[in-house]
Amino acid sequence: MSATPRMTTPTQAVLRSLLDAYREHPAHELYGLELCEQLGLGFRTVYRILTRLHNAGWINRRAEGTDAVAANRAARIYYRLTEQGADSARQALTEAAAHSAGEKHDRRWQSGPGCATASRPRRGNNRPPAPPIAAATNRVIY
Repeated sequence: MSATPRMTTPTQAVLRSLLDAYREHPAHELYGLELCEQLGLGFRTVYRILTRLHNAGWINRRAEGTDAVAANRAARIYYRLTEQGADSARQALTEAAAHSAGEKHDRRWQSGPGCATASRPRRGNNRPPAPPIAAATNRVIY
């Protein structure tokens, strides 16, 4: 397994749905559009999360057989948690809940002025700020 995927709010929602299915039956599978509808998230968001979880080794995926052609729709990709993925998901969700309750300080969850991402320039805006203009004279102040 690789590193822990980013624990964004949508990632946590997807993991909760997959864990619920895993608790119901470890072999229970969900397909991507089903997760989109359950969670009210866009398909790009859900499929990117599923790809990250698959690359981390937390979930398995399999393509649907030829049933899709008979049903006149696109083939579904089914996802389910692995045993190690379920353990990792439980741990990650517990850490995320602890962070949101303020019980644990971990830089992976940090955001705001002290965060590493706060010092990065915004995309597409690498220009320095414009100098202030005197209101009465319309002259640039240096």
